[in-house]
Amino acid sequence: MNTSELEFALAEGKFQVIEQRKRWIEEIEYPLRVYGRSHREEYVATLERSKILVDFFKKHGIHDVDDQEAISEALGIVLPLDMHRKMFAPALQLSMSQEQWLKWKDIASSYRILGAYAQTELGHGSNIRAIETIAMYDKERQSIDLHSPTLTSRKWWPGGLGKTANFAVVYARLVADNIDYGLHAFLVQLRDLKTHETLPGIELGDIGAKIGFNGVDNGFCTFNHVALPKESLLMGSAR
Repeated sequence: MNTSELEFALAEGKFQVIEQRKRWIEEIEYPLRVYGRSHREEYVATLERSKILVDFFKKHGIHDVDDQEAISEALGIVLPLDMHRKMFAPALQLSMSQEQWLKWKDIASSYRILGAYAQTELGHGSNIRAIETIAMYDKERQSIDLHSPTLTSRKWWPGGLGKTANFAVVYARLVADNIDYGLHAFLVQLRDLKTHETLPGIELGDIGAKIGFNGVDNGFCTFNHVALPKESLLMGSAR
């Protein structure tokens, strides 16, 4: 089986879908030099490319996640917005209640907000049972206090967190009435939507150059008693 036959099989015989995707890719594809660039230069170049890609999706009304993924992957480069599409938006869909998802679906899919997936912590990697970030529920105020209690509890490594994202799905231990209910997901705004300035109580930064993927701003984040509305808790399985 050659590549064309494989492509046809994977698309379940939808020849028109294949041809449409090829035309889309031809419209936006161009070689992007990444070797010899600094981390900043590569990030700026891929950020510009991300904007072109999002504008292209909007121009052609491409809202299907599979179509967006096929086009992005065909470009052969890693973009700062990849984690928004691959991790942030799917996490919202899987973790939100139906009511929450109806509210946020169009906002997320149209890139009106840019998201990161903030799970990994400095001291624990992806060992989710060891996550230290605390979300303390205040019953009287009907709010949640999000806090990073230790150095090792800071979120570390999430793609897009360093400079790009203004929202994140943050994983923290939910505590209410002195009972630890374990790991839960929260939708947290990180930066002002107009100025892109970091919001009070939050520290954000880029972890710097890496061996590869320097077009992506892998970052860190800490929370200093950040007050969240109780609706920030993603309620798909948190009844």
